Amino acid sequence: MLTKNYDLAGCGIFRIIRLTIFSRVVPVGSLSTGPGGRCLFVLAALHSCGGMLYRANALYGERLRAVTRRLLASMGR
Repeated sequence: MLTKNYDLAGCGIFRIIRLTIFSRVVPVGSLSTGPGGRCLFVLAALHSCGGMLYRANALYGERLRAVTRRLLASMGR
């Protein structure tokens, strides 16, 4: 059940999604309502694309900073 790093074996994102769906039906401890759909979507997107985003930021961070500022300004932040 545990890996050599003392972590549960298997893909964690699917375990979290399964627990969230289950907790919508049966209250499970402190996860009685579970995270929302948006939270799960962001978690799944970061889990699957996080490495590529980190690499792009490491390689092109300075160039992307101007684009990021414009996007945030257009969103009103």
